[in-house]
Amino acid sequence: RFNVLKIIYTQIVRSRKYIMAGEYVLTSPRVRNRSLTYLLRTNSERYHRYGINAIALQPEISHHSSIHETKQSASIYTAGRDGTIRGWIPNSVNIGETLNEYRDTSDQGIQVNKSACVLCLEEHIDWVNDILFIPNENTRLISASSDSTVKIWDLNQRQSIVTFYHQHKDYVQALAYVQPMTFASAALDGSIVLYDLTTAKTLSHFTSLSHYPTTTTHSRHSPTTSPALRSSSSVTPGVTGVPSEQTASVYCLDGNGKNVLASGSTSRTISVWDVRLRVQSVNGSSSLGSGSSLGSGKNGIIGNKSAAGMIPVMELRGHSDIVRKVALSKDDSRSYHVISGSSDGTVRLWDLRQPSRSVKVIYTHSDSVWALDTAQDLSFAVSGSRDGHVVFHSNVLSASSSGVENSEMNSSVVSAVESMSSRENRVLSVALMSKEVHNEKEMNENSVWVSSVGSTVRNYKLSSSVSVRDNGQLLNELEGKPAIIAYRVMNDRRHVLTEDSSGVFEMWDVTSGQSEVVSSSKSSSSKQLQQQHQETGMKRQLDVLEKELNTEVYVPSWFGIDIRLGSIAVKLDGSSAFSAEIYAVDAGLEDETGEIKVNLGEHVLRALFARWRKVFLEKLKKENASNYNEVIERDVHAIAAYEFGADISVFVCEDRGSSVPLSVIRRKLFQIQVGEEQYFPKWVMDCVRDGKPMSREVPKITFLLQPDEKSHRILPQLQQNRLTAPRILRIRKVIDYVIREIHSEANQMNESVKSMGKSTSTSTFLSRLEDHDIEIVCNQRILPITMSLAAVRQFVWKSPDDLELLYRTKH
Repeated sequence: RFNVLKIIYTQIVRSRKYIMAGEYVLTSPRVRNRSLTYLLRTNSERYHRYGINAIALQPEISHHSSIHETKQSASIYTAGRDGTIRGWIPNSVNIGETLNEYRDTSDQGIQVNKSACVLCLEEHIDWVNDILFIPNENTRLISASSDSTVKIWDLNQRQSIVTFYHQHKDYVQALAYVQPMTFASAALDGSIVLYDLTTAKTLSHFTSLSHYPTTTTHSRHSPTTSPALRSSSSVTPGVTGVPSEQTASVYCLDGNGKNVLASGSTSRTISVWDVRLRVQSVNGSSSLGSGSSLGSGKNGIIGNKSAAGMIPVMELRGHSDIVRKVALSKDDSRSYHVISGSSDGTVRLWDLRQPSRSVKVIYTHSDSVWALDTAQDLSFAVSGSRDGHVVFHSNVLSASSSGVENSEMNSSVVSAVESMSSRENRVLSVALMSKEVHNEKEMNENSVWVSSVGSTVRNYKLSSSVSVRDNGQLLNELEGKPAIIAYRVMNDRRHVLTEDSSGVFEMWDVTSGQSEVVSSSKSSSSKQLQQQHQETGMKRQLDVLEKELNTEVYVPSWFGIDIRLGSIAVKLDGSSAFSAEIYAVDAGLEDETGEIKVNLGEHVLRALFARWRKVFLEKLKKENASNYNEVIERDVHAIAAYEFGADISVFVCEDRGSSVPLSVIRRKLFQIQVGEEQYFPKWVMDCVRDGKPMSREVPKITFLLQPDEKSHRILPQLQQNRLTAPRILRIRKVIDYVIREIHSEANQMNESVKSMGKSTSTSTFLSRLEDHDIEIVCNQRILPITMSLAAVRQFVWKSPDDLELLYRTKH
């Protein structure tokens, strides 16, 4: 049972086929630290909650200057940092609203169309970094994610049909079309993988290294090249005399559709690959694929044998920082051209016939170039940078005599993304509406979609006549919502205070998924003040609100919070999920007695899987299962469960000791099927399927209970004054104990004086005391009767020594 099993399986879920390709690892019953996470989002969200990493147009519209609207299917797809892929119909509004509703933009005095999100694909558990349509395959979409998986989606079925596991060990950053029915993916671990769409199998793996050996030298002189890179040596900068075999993280990838790939990486080079030279593994050995290369052994072209599996046929050197974007010409007449964008702030044009240096260097950006899209023949391009500027390059292929182009020549600023936070200005992706333009009129009718760290995607008009200092016209937008950027877990371990990127503060209840706004920085009338709040005052204001809204209660930590998807993700782990046992009334549940205790983690799990369990029990009953009555008997609970919306997403991860956990499954609550139990942690199924009690023994606290000597009427010493009790015990129970002991003492006094035929006022006074006459003091502070011993130690006593409590009369 501890063996690693390779399985490729087909499962029928809701009458559809799912395939998971690669090695899916089944482990021991301990399931290698499998965790369950659920996302708190507004029901049926139709927008992204975080930055958009990629934009893709369906193939049938990508070569036209306008979008053919349809109310049936999306035509623009966006890949978000919120882990979702969304499909949009441009020039419309959300479903259920009137089409062609407009939003007035007072800054430009024009009207901007809204677009409707009509499709949401949610299976990735981390950022979706890239999406790709294969030409002439408009119903198949490929996605790459930071969860290290690559998925193929059927847009008609609105779900993935193939998931590739274990091809990469780090974030998958980029995808590229290689040749008909073949595509490639690249990741930060340096690996590049080729896939066959027909068979849903991998074809080859190879690795991008920071340096490859070469038998020739070539010049790398350029205006932006550092002295270290101007050496004729082929050794990686910083390494003297010895080539480095260290992998280079791959940030971008592009293919020409005819077996040639180009990748950009942290090595600051562009590697050009001919996939026909790939090395395939055959019975543990390597064999060289057939086909001819782009060249051999001169002018920067290097060989094809390496421990990396395959090495590039050439490397293009000249950038002085990470190469973040690369584009190959798809035009047969100009197949030798390459355009790249880098963190060094430049866009470069390359000619593969002269690979020793770039043909043209364009200095239009003052910050890192993070986004790039080009015409099919690279005749024009759009680039976006970290500082929020999007620039249209109208005549890329016209080289100046020096090979260097200044910021004014053949370029115009399409837009300058603006938001209250400078972080949200960063451009992540650009997508041209038309990549084939035949005249100036068609060019002026063209437009570009622009996405940034902010969650709204905007469409701008292109024009070759716009000055570099002007902004283009805003035509359309795909509306997004602010992402959560900071949080504080409250002391009751049920509520989480958050702030989003627009300055709105909300209080989330992790036991129901509901939220309410508690404050907003939007009340500031000045945009400058709002930006100042965003950049300098966020932490301070969040801390102030936390202090105002928090209460002095102590509940053990039973969940973790992650906001990297722009929403609240509540993570449950088997080692801590059942650590918090409190009174039901403190958990927000109705209990007339006030004595019933609940385990928060157990109660939340039962609520999350309530729909699934109902179907599961119906199946057991229908099948006359022998354990049906036993399971039903365990299904009796004194307190009603919490309730969650049906479209809350849950996903399971498995910690495999690497930087990226294994993505096991992601479902919305209403999508979880009977038969998928194997993907969920065993401790979850023990709780929700088998109905086993998951509560653990509550830790105890030792405390000293004595009369307050400063009281105006000193009460008697208790016979047993050093006590041990569960830490959730309330002060009310301590008072009850004191009353019982005092009444017992009074009865003994009465018996003693009666035997002597006398009576005392003290015994009479003590016997008449009730719980409302007594108060408990700690560190000179009167304690609320609802406070627990753990809270007293945490907030009042504040010492590792045994807790000391004093009792006295109130008057």
